[in-house]
Amino acid sequence: MQSVSHQPGGRKRKKSAVAAPAMLAVLLLTGCIANGGPTQATSSAPPVSVQEAPASNAPLETTQASTKIPVYWIGRSKEDVYLYREFRDISGDGNPVTTALRIMMAEKPLDHDFFTPWQDPGSLATSISGKNVITVDISRDAFNSNLDAGMAQRAVQQLVYTATAAASSSGP
Repeated sequence: MQSVSHQPGGRKRKKSAVAAPAMLAVLLLTGCIANGGPTQATSSAPPVSVQEAPASNAPLETTQASTKIPVYWIGRSKEDVYLYREFRDISGDGNPVTTALRIMMAEKPLDHDFFTPWQDPGSLATSISGKNVITVDISRDAFNSNLDAGMAQRAVQQLVYTATAAASSSGP
């Protein structure tokens, strides 16, 4: 950026608005590195060498690639009950929501402090509508009839959280 100033006698003089800060920066940087005599830079880090990786014909992915899927579990903390998430490895092209819910109902959590009030259902099916509404159809044998109202509410939350997280993590 340049500015123009008028001097007496009609001459125009250009001032550079960048020159002064640039000169100051150069002086400051020079003051940081100048020490009055030749010195050798020392470094405690060993020298770095770069090597090319060997060529490989191995595929980057295998057809049996596993995917992580979120599953929610119930856990107690003092007097309260909370939901906790674990990620499980799954493989295959099955419905991720059905798979996550099947894990939640039929398998044990990895952390021994967590649990599920659900039981392995005889039938379980899920679908997602074009408006992103998840429908879950579960047989009666999945429900534990010995739950109080608070635990039943947590069980429904566990199902909703697991289904929603599985659907959103599976992509479009």
